[in-house]
Amino acid sequence: MGNLSLTSIIRAGFARVIVEAIPIPKDYFQGSRNCIVEPKTKNYSIVGTAFDYLLRSYLKFLHPDAVEVSIIGLHSFKYVENVIKLFGKVELKNKTLGKDDLRSIERVVKEYLKEKEEYLANGKLTRRYVELTISFARLDSIY
Repeated sequence: MGNLSLTSIIRAGFARVIVEAIPIPKDYFQGSRNCIVEPKTKNYSIVGTAFDYLLRSYLKFLHPDAVEVSIIGLHSFKYVENVIKLFGKVELKNKTLGKDDLRSIERVVKEYLKEKEEYLANGKLTRRYVELTISFARLDSIY
């Protein structure tokens, strides 16, 4: 199957890579196996979330009438925005965010949404969109 990084997905196209990555159910449940492709990151959750967002975009591109019900990253952004506006900061598990952090997050969200809109219009997956999606995916851990 080969490398299953986001870069390889960009180069190969979504559909083929996704279909190749889906295991045949009977093989999948036959005990433990060695890892087929070693991850190139320790940020498994963020990369998985980014992949989920990219897959949702691809499906939305294929089916423009589909409705996106909930985007956790946007909920997280709104939460941070509201708490910082009320109290000047937000206390998270490992970090405190203030107004400067909010400006940075707001910039990522705006750029992500702009790139997503462009992708949905033309179907071209750009490196910039993938990078912004990874940054945007980090917001999921807040909510």
